[in-house]
Amino acid sequence: MTSGEKIFLDHGLRGIRGEVEDGFPTVVGKGLPALRKALAKGADLNDSALYALFHLMDGCEDTNIVARKGYSFWKGRYREMLLPLLAITPPFSQEARGLIHETDALFSAEGISPGGAADLLTCTLFLHWAEGYPNHFVNITPE
Repeated sequence: MTSGEKIFLDHGLRGIRGEVEDGFPTVVGKGLPALRKALAKGADLNDSALYALFHLMDGCEDTNIVARKGYSFWKGRYREMLLPLLAITPPFSQEARGLIHETDALFSAEGISPGGAADLLTCTLFLHWAEGYPNHFVNITPE
């Protein structure tokens, strides 16, 4: 049994399987709108992708987080940790970049890996480019 199957049986979270079955609602409803909102505000693709990632992290059932840190962490503290990231808008100020760096360091130190959201960011960028938007390469590591 995979960890995703166990999480489904224990908590009803469908993770990536649910995203696929439902037509990637988090990508379409959160990722693409956030990416395009940031780009429309003049943010570069890097900041726009980070902004989209924060919204994907908030919107998806990330079974990677649940598998590594537990369901109660995902429902509670993880959501609280996302609130400051969701409050910043690109183009990012130096203060916002500091917050991103601090959060990145905290996530690394605590072994918090939003792999499901990262996978959905890849889907977001693919759809963005597939729909004819500029094909730039992006580095999603905070500068």
